Amino acid sequence: MSEPQTTVDALDLESVKQGVGTRLRDFRQHLRLSQDVLAKTLGASKRGIQDNESGKTLPGAAVLRGLHELGLNLAWLLAGEGPMLAADLARERLLDAQQDEAQWQVVKLALSDLTWEQLVSVDAFADADRFVRAYNKGETSASEVLREQLPTITVEDLRVWATAALRWRHRWENAPVRLAYSTPPAEAVKRRAAEASTLIDQPEVVAINRASLARYLAAVRPALEQNLMDRPTAASVVAELYSQDDPTADRPVLNLLTAVLRGVWRSQVENGAPVTGPAEEAAAIADICRQIGLQPDDQTKGLTRSAG
Repeated sequence: MSEPQTTVDALDLESVKQGVGTRLRDFRQHLRLSQDVLAKTLGASKRGIQDNESGKTLPGAAVLRGLHELGLNLAWLLAGEGPMLAADLARERLLDAQQDEAQWQVVKLALSDLTWEQLVSVDAFADADRFVRAYNKGETSASEVLREQLPTITVEDLRVWATAALRWRHRWENAPVRLAYSTPPAEAVKRRAAEASTLIDQPEVVAINRASLARYLAAVRPALEQNLMDRPTAASVVAELYSQDDPTADRPVLNLLTAVLRGVWRSQVENGAPVTGPAEEAAAIADICRQIGLQPDDQTKGLTRSAG
């Protein structure tokens, strides 16, 4: 008898759940709260918090919202990167923005005497070096605030900053005139559904609760928008969170939901469209799941049932 197959998603998900549980415990201890007090604060049960911290389950949407209100950075909780506290994340972003602005001011200052070519070309080292020496000696028109943020610079610093600024300049100049959001073409969505439907014989209708799905899409959105969680992992996390709201969603349904999430997000990237709102996205995903459905034996080709 062959060993039961376990999807890579299932293996990755176990690691995600353990990581989330460990970080949740760290945050609770940072607040100096017991599991019982945290549960009451979040309107959850102590058993639920224990299961979250042990990695048995992932926090539900209501708990995630409550944790965010307590100051937790959800991107850190779900992806394990960035600071624990939302306030620290905001402070880091501000410092990064100030640093980026200071670097751009130096580039603009250099452009008053040099060309873009002189700034980014290795062959123009002497020209860039002359500006750098003057800047470091305080002989340029740099403000005191700028000199305080960047007291000294190097030719390599200047070249890196100028190259980055030039790249963004090209992107802006070559950007399409119509920058407003537009949904992926209907043809693309239909094609995705048609491709997926070829995996299935005599599909069985799958009903996804749109409201529940929308809540969990919103919960992982911060991590996705900051590129702190890759889409495959995020899709698995959303499916697992959804399963805790819908007891009828067995593994084949969750595998199908995960696959559709990946397909929709991939389609959005390919069409250059930003992620839609949670409610709109949940409706589209639910419709595609309904169109695709499941095989009579509850096994979607290419999506294996996890062990256990």
